[in-house]
Amino acid sequence: MGTGKKRKSYTPEYRREAAHLVIETDRTVAAVAREIGVGEQLLGRWVAAQRARSGDG
Repeated sequence: MGTGKKRKSYTPEYRREAAHLVIETDRTVAAVAREIGVGEQLLGRWVAAQRARSGDG
């Protein structure tokens, strides 16, 4: 049908929750990304965005 990976869309709430898994549990982005099945770079962006919003980055 198409080429490349299928892009999933994630709700802002899902992204926030995923970022909090990294921020609040002190686990690495890599570990959480593997666990919830998203790319490390993508999760890293969510975490950075969340930290920027929280003002502790």
